[in-house]
Amino acid sequence: MRLALIKTKFLTILCVLFCLFAVRTAWSADLPQGWSIVAGPGVAGVDVCELWAGKGLQIQAYRSGAYVSCGAGPIISRAGDAFWVYAPGAVSLDAAHASPAPVTLSLQRGWNLIGNPFDKPVPWNETVLADGRDVRVSAKVFNLLICYNPETAAYETATALAPGRGCVVLAREPVSLTLPAPGDEQIEIIYEPFDPGLLAEDPETGLPYIAGQLVVQKAAGAGAQEFESAVSALGFRIAGRNDFLGLYQLALPAGMNESAALAALAATPAAGPAARHIVLKTGAYAPDDPPWQGGPAEQRWAFERVNAPGGWELAPSAGSTVAVVDTGVDGLHPDLAGRVSGGADFIAPGGDGATDADGHGTHVAGIIAAAMDNATGIAGVCPQCRIVPVRVCSAGACPFFAVMNGVVHAANSGARVINISLEGHAAPGSPEWQIFQNVIKYAADRGAFVTAAAGNGGGAVDTVVPAALDGVYCTAAMDQSDNPAPFTNNGPAVDLFAPGVSVYSLEPGGAAGMRDGTSMAAAFTAGAAGLIAGFAPTVTNRELEDVLREFSDSLGIVPVHNGGVLDIEAALRQFGGGNRPPVIESLQLSETAIAADGAVTATAVARDPDGDFLEYRWEVSGG
Repeated sequence: MRLALIKTKFLTILCVLFCLFAVRTAWSADLPQGWSIVAGPGVAGVDVCELWAGKGLQIQAYRSGAYVSCGAGPIISRAGDAFWVYAPGAVSLDAAHASPAPVTLSLQRGWNLIGNPFDKPVPWNETVLADGRDVRVSAKVFNLLICYNPETAAYETATALAPGRGCVVLAREPVSLTLPAPGDEQIEIIYEPFDPGLLAEDPETGLPYIAGQLVVQKAAGAGAQEFESAVSALGFRIAGRNDFLGLYQLALPAGMNESAALAALAATPAAGPAARHIVLKTGAYAPDDPPWQGGPAEQRWAFERVNAPGGWELAPSAGSTVAVVDTGVDGLHPDLAGRVSGGADFIAPGGDGATDADGHGTHVAGIIAAAMDNATGIAGVCPQCRIVPVRVCSAGACPFFAVMNGVVHAANSGARVINISLEGHAAPGSPEWQIFQNVIKYAADRGAFVTAAAGNGGGAVDTVVPAALDGVYCTAAMDQSDNPAPFTNNGPAVDLFAPGVSVYSLEPGGAAGMRDGTSMAAAFTAGAAGLIAGFAPTVTNRELEDVLREFSDSLGIVPVHNGGVLDIEAALRQFGGGNRPPVIESLQLSETAIAADGAVTATAVARDPDGDFLEYRWEVSGG
């Protein structure tokens, strides 16, 4: 039944153009027991039933509006094809593929299966084209690449098509999709592990930075080789590289200070904005009187204040993917288990972001997406949302290059919402500001709605990054009395207020607890955006911005301060999440049995959850 439902929902692509070249190395894929989506052999005209005969497989393909199996006749491959394959046990498949050449597929309106016929991954990035345009910003194709995971029997977002595997994409209208042939050089992010021993403090500002390093973006139009040759000639060592943005982490040569290094780069035509490697911090505010011992009412107040229960009632099954760029997320927490995937660790290479020694990221993720009705922990704002955990912080320090890489990974993962509950400082227009702004634009261009914490300095938000950047939805913190929290930053860049005092959420190891901070406030906004985006998949970022702001609750804060208080139910109603049915609270009859000519008095109490006028009509039948 699972297969029937899945196959009804996802349609296969029709391949219309492919240049045949000499066959070379084969791809191979190890399939577990069960159903998988498998790429075809990469060349047209091959009978896949014969190709994979003798392995006990069930193979199905979508042809002329229906699924066909090998028992009904041959299944002839088309370049870029993908098939449903059932393996009765673990099995290895392989198939020859064509020499490197782009593969162009014709997507139909709706869901389409696509396969990677190459022996290397095909990144889902700007090299994949929809009618000649970057697929992730095309209006004709949703920016998500969704792959079926046979281990969990669930669909997950992905950043690349694995060799020999297939995934699904959703086309809004018919469009040609071109998969590039992977070359020997891959677009990637590389970096060195974070070394806390390099942390230093600026004597004038008191702000932290990483000594002996800079973060530099190559100049527009400059090639990677040109830039790398230029900085190497100056004595810099390339410690990290983000190919998606042309962003570099440079280690200074011995004897050169940051000021001299910045001056040398300013005179280098291939170099763009260059900045000291600043360090951001998590946006949690540490209260003076831990541990807290809150009762049930205190544990609920924040979610009730933003009308989260109304959102659950209006959109109980809505959800999207939210990336948490933070300290990591405890993926084994029972209130998040099974919905944390696709992450990365930019502090320690090789990690997946699904562990959290600090707890900050887990607390944020719990507010956003903790499961509901499982008698565990709490219920998050968007209980059906999935979390992409991205670790960019260690021991409260969040290196600038790690944060930049984390946002890029979140955008590449297809996250609909990216929450950054971190704060740093940069002068508007400074190199740090420019680099961060370019990263935010990269995420927004790929369809991500970016939310951030206003910061906990108790001052102006105008120099806080990312909160004050264009394209970032900034949330400040309020208390239980509808007053701004004493620690929250404020100012024109603030879009919204949400609870940030005594907020009860998840902690690593299956626990839960209270924290303060604008980090928590931003998480409420991220959860609301994720819920709305899941309920109304075609909503634009501008529409999200407007509806969250315009339908906020103006009580308390707005007459004096900039934003209203988040109201999830009111915002959700603007996308058709309304008109709930009347509720009959009681019904009483004066008699339970009467004669044919008798009479009975019925008394009912009913209410309309939306406050609409009710009309009553009694119907009698059966006697």
